[in-house]
Parts: sequence; structure tokens; C-alpha cells
Amino acid sequence: MFTQTSKISVSVAYDRRWTYVLPNGIHKYELDHILCNRKVFTDVAVVPSFQAGSDHRLLRAKFHFNNIKATLDRLAHRRPPPTILDADAAERLAETHDFDELDSIDQDHHKLVAAITSIRDGCRKKKPNHITSTTTEETRQLLEKRRNLKGTTNSHLEMTLLNRVCRERVAKDHEAFRRKRILEAGESRTSIKLTARSITEYRQVIPCLKDSEGRKVTSRLGMEAAIRPYYKRLFHSPVTTALSRLLTQRLKDTLLFTPSEVRHAVEMMPSGKCSGEDKLVAEDVRACGHPLYVAFGKRFTRYVEESRVPTAWKTSNTVPLHKKGDKEDLGNYRPISLLPVLYEVFRRCLLARIRRTLEGAQPAEQAGFRRSFSTIDHIAICTRIIEACREHQMSLVMTIIDCCKAFDSVEHHTVWKSLLEQGVERKYVDLLKDSYSNCTTKFRPINRPMVVPIKKGVRQGDPISPNLFPAVLESVIRKRDWDYFGVNVNGRMLNHLRFADVIVLLTHTP
Repeated sequence: MFTQTSKISVSVAYDRRWTYVLPNGIHKYELDHILCNRKVFTDVAVVPSFQAGSDHRLLRAKFHFNNIKATLDRLAHRRPPPTILDADAAERLAETHDFDELDSIDQDHHKLVAAITSIRDGCRKKKPNHITSTTTEETRQLLEKRRNLKGTTNSHLEMTLLNRVCRERVAKDHEAFRRKRILEAGESRTSIKLTARSITEYRQVIPCLKDSEGRKVTSRLGMEAAIRPYYKRLFHSPVTTALSRLLTQRLKDTLLFTPSEVRHAVEMMPSGKCSGEDKLVAEDVRACGHPLYVAFGKRFTRYVEESRVPTAWKTSNTVPLHKKGDKEDLGNYRPISLLPVLYEVFRRCLLARIRRTLEGAQPAEQAGFRRSFSTIDHIAICTRIIEACREHQMSLVMTIIDCCKAFDSVEHHTVWKSLLEQGVERKYVDLLKDSYSNCTTKFRPINRPMVVPIKKGVRQGDPISPNLFPAVLESVIRKRDWDYFGVNVNGRMLNHLRFADVIVLLTHTP
């Protein structure tokens, strides 16, 4: 059934040759199935002369193909030698480049992205070779000893013990190599996640998913069919509200975005992150330097004045990352948006202007996503309250409320209303509103891309999103009349604590 649905052909050996031997060295089994999506195999056989280092023997399949065509395909798809960006050359080239604005925002954005791409591609240099062996000299000597021992008489027990020692030494050397590379990345303040991803020896894939009815789906087509309706329901909003812009005329009193603002936003962006639809990363923008910061400042000011963003910013790539729990449940995956780098720079500049207003509207009970606040302090407060109630023999009820899919389920119109209530300038709200109108995201879980419209929720991966959901939560909680409920702490009633999207209610009675 699996081979039929996946369109895979199965090839087996013609002769009976064992491929697996039990630890006693007597009983042997034949496991000789090779799967391929094309019928190109002509023979399957066992290679007895190759020592695999385990109880299995190597299985070899012969296939027929056109040698000339294969050589041409290999040359056409040959990878170029690895290169890195020359930051000094990129900055010199950016100083001579033309970053003039066009009348159309979309055409101007396309021209700017093309200019940055051309600068990046024209300022590459050869990447230094830092190849390091993952095994030590002692391990290589053991592997050579095992190779020489192959074929000697009465060596089954010795070979079994030597195989075990070799596996342990190779695993130990690989772990030491991995630990050394990650430690070097931490000391040099580079991305630890990127370093760990570059030295990994395998890549995990989603083996199985559950559909809407709870049935397990293992085929790729079935998993793709389960992902699309799930996220389509998740991002669908039943609320029908008018999405017309609040402002149509240009604002003349907009404070200009300065190159120093843009430079600070770019410098705060982490390195080694994945690119969005524009195929640009923060290192490319950072290498162009001051000329590009000036061009960004002019365009960001224009976007605020017109309350409009480029259409390319309304499309993103989404990658589902597993959080915890059952990997077969789509609800345990967090959809992370991979956004264009120019979009992220602009959102960081915009966040720097409205952050003080948003954080000023948050009470002391909120500790998530705030500067100079930590959720560890709230945990210490909960611990101290428990100790005090136990000491004074007082009852205490702590109710923990965890909002399911909090960032993906908030309605857009409630976000704009909350921002206006908390004092954010209307021009910035209109700009945010336009950036979320007619948005789509693209999933590529396996092979085929799937486009899903976004009608609600804030993008996870957007620098400004961690400040939007707490703003909505504050607008809801400040309307509750519960000032006389809670636990008395130095004459003040403490009725709840907020950990971003998690709320802890504190009362003496249920």
C-alpha cells in the first residue's frame, strides 16, 4: 500500500544472500529491499568484502542510466565553491550606487531589493577552508585495525567487541567535536543554533500527522492535505469588519526616520537567520552601511506619511516548528513567519517609536516581553505568596489560564482598537492596519507550496508582535471590575500576574 501511494518501486536480490547475523554468529537473515521512485535498478547484491562495523552487511544496487546525460546534468547542477560576503567591498560599492526613489511604492521597493541583491552578489570572496576531522587519531587506528582483522579465522567474538569499541569511540569523538564547535560559537558571539545546524549529521522530518478526525496520515500527500485546512481554519476570522484605511491623505507632521535610527535597528538584528521572500538577510543590509540607511530612512518616512507599505511585505513564508508534546498533533507546532529583511528593519524602527507608549500602558502585573521585567520575578512572587499563606494558615487558590494559540487567534480589529485606546498615534495604527490587510503566507511542509490567507492573528517572527498581544490583553483586563478581589500585599490587592499570554489568578477562595 505504501509503495503504491508513493509510486515507489521495490528491488530485491535475485540470490539468497544474508545481510544480518544474530549476535551468536550462527543465525543469519536476508533483508535486501531497496526502494526508489524510478525503475532504474538492474541488480541487487550483497558486498561481503565491505566491513560496515555492525551485524549488517552492505547492500548494493546496480542501476542503468545514460552516462552522457548524467554527466551533463551533474555539471549543470554543480554547486559553486562556497563564498562569503565582503563587507568592505559592499560598502564601497553601495556608496556609488543609485538609491533614488520612484513614484510607485511597489516598483521602488522592487528596485531597492534588486540593488541590494546586485551589491551582495558582486562582493563575494572565497570562504576560508576550516575543515576539521571529527575523529581522533586513536579512533582512526582502531578503524584500521578492524579493517585488517576482516577475513581472519575465528575472529567473530573479537570483531564483535572491536565493532562496539569503534562505535563508542566514534560517537564520543563526534560529541566532543560538536561541543567544541558550539563553545567556539558562543565565545565568538555567533549564532549557536546556526552552528549546531551546520554540523548536524541528520535532519528530522515529520513522519506522521493527525488529520481533523484524529486519524494518522503517513503519506506526503496526506500530510499536505491535513496541513492546509488546519491553518486555513486557524487564520480564518468569522468577524466581518470594514478594513478601509482611517487616513487617506498624506501626513505632513511625520517625524523623519534618521539614518541613526535605521542603523540601530539593523545592528540589533541577529545574524545567521533565514531569509524571506526577498532572499536577503541582515548581514547583506549591514554590509551596505550608511548609504543604504539613508535610503531606508526616506522610504520609511514615506510609508508612514501615506499609511501604506509595499505589497511584497504582505506575503511571508511560514515554517511550523515543534514546541512540545505529540509531534503528530498540528496544534503543538508554532507557525514562524520568515519575513523580508526590509520589513523587519522597518518594524524595528516603528517599534522603537511606539514601545514607550505601549509599555507605559502595561501595569506591573505584566512581565512578558518587557524591558527591565522578568517572568522569574513573578515566579518568585508566587513562591513568596505560597510561603506566606502557608505560614499564616490562609487558604490560597491559584488558577493558571494559558491562552491556546494566543498570537494566532487575536482579531485584527481588536488590536487596532487597543492601540488607539492606549495612546498610539493614529498614523502608526493605520500603517499597521494596512500591513495586515490582504496578507497571505506560504507553507512548504514537504514539496508543494500552499498559500493560506491570514484574516486574524499577529505574525510570530515579526519584531512588533510581542507588543501587540499584551496590548489587547490589557484592554480586556482593564475593563474588569475586580479591584477588591485577590490577595492583600502591603495594603494592595494583587489579583493576578501575567506571563505574556499566561495569566495566574490569585484568590483566597475558589
